Amino acid sequence: SSGRSRCVARAGRVVVRARDLESLRLYARRCLELVWWCENAASLGVHTTALVQGDMLGGGLESALAHHTVIMERSAQAGYPEVLFNLFPGMGGWNLTIRKAGLAVANDMVLSGQIYTAEQLQRRGLVEYVADDGAGEVLLDGHVRAMEPRFRGTIAALQARRVAAPIAYESLQTIIDHWAATAMGLSNRDMRLMERLARA
Repeated sequence: SSGRSRCVARAGRVVVRARDLESLRLYARRCLELVWWCENAASLGVHTTALVQGDMLGGGLESALAHHTVIMERSAQAGYPEVLFNLFPGMGGWNLTIRKAGLAVANDMVLSGQIYTAEQLQRRGLVEYVADDGAGEVLLDGHVRAMEPRFRGTIAALQARRVAAPIAYESLQTIIDHWAATAMGLSNRDMRLMERLARA
């Protein structure tokens, strides 16, 4: 999964370098499909949990926050560094962070480019559980088992949450189109910094 994510991110950087706006929009929509599937999972009777065992930056954090529950191992870090190379999280980051943690937290995270520890993200309400390194899978298994007796109620509550705090597909599409257009203006310096962060 992490290897596939790196390949997708690399493909995005290649398309940006080629200044191919239509291909970049297509790339962004493909990334958005994962977020949107997770957003609709409860209506399909599915509860989703993300287990994070390494650092997740930008799109990695967006894809994790799309899940109903996020578990991070203690040494993992996450953030939205895009502003450092004159971009912003375009695949649901604003919407998902605002819904889980509020506008003030989303503003701080997106506009600072700061990287946060698992504990910091848990305090902000973006991560439900922090596990010791190497214990994430055990915690995940325990979480799934504990949910089993209340699974139907949890799914029903999550369906109601989508009504109470909706994320519109049209909003996500508008943001990715704006993201793609902004990416077309990245300088060579921005691209080099983006690639350096991706390698790190």
